[in-house]
Amino acid sequence: MSRRTRILIKIIASSSAGNCYLIGDGVTAVVIECGISYEKIIPHIKEKKISGVLVSHEHKDHAKECQKMIFKGYGIYTSAGTLKALKIPLKSVNVIKSKKAFKIGTFDVLPFNVQHDCAEPLGFLLKSNVTGEKLLFATDTYYIKYLFPGVKYYLLECNYDIDTLNKNIEKDLVPEAMKRRILKSHFSLDNLLSYLKKADLSKTDEIYLIHTSTGNLNFKKAVEEIEKLTFAEVKYFCWQKSIK
Repeated sequence: MSRRTRILIKIIASSSAGNCYLIGDGVTAVVIECGISYEKIIPHIKEKKISGVLVSHEHKDHAKECQKMIFKGYGIYTSAGTLKALKIPLKSVNVIKSKKAFKIGTFDVLPFNVQHDCAEPLGFLLKSNVTGEKLLFATDTYYIKYLFPGVKYYLLECNYDIDTLNKNIEKDLVPEAMKRRILKSHFSLDNLLSYLKKADLSKTDEIYLIHTSTGNLNFKKAVEEIEKLTFAEVKYFCWQKSIK
């Protein structure tokens, strides 16, 4: 059996324009989110045997190509609420529930509920039975109420910091109504720092900031504050490009 010393993490796209992530352990490969065009996803996964596609919720930038992925034979794993919102029959996919663990190949997957303005959003804890490592994925939420021991890789939303957001509102770059939605549906830098202060970081090597906003987040400040707190390597992504 082919073995890796660590989980592979590939950010294919991460922004409000579209999200797609590839996670593998040398035996099993899993896609999280299919919010960009199928044609843009395929070059990144065509040489991989994808065992499943996890979808967190129904918004287009996360679930745009669910129907096409199903048509092409990929197994979708998502909540009943997400499927209802997407008008996809339950029998077409693998219906999963918060706090009900399941397996995809060599990965143990534990979905958990998050807080967003949609039907039944989920985050995911993945544990590889090849590497023994854990990866936590959570996006599009203003709060995460669960803590998980021994996580090595965090992929967490860091959408905005409140100072930059307020400055943009003062300049009329962000409507007040949009601010209210952002505050009630997305993870801020302050929320992320608060979560990480409570989290078990004893095995954490890397923290990926995903679903960031190029206009409402001070990236330098975010990286400095998180690295100072966690002593982990911090990477961030926006508009489908790696910045660090």
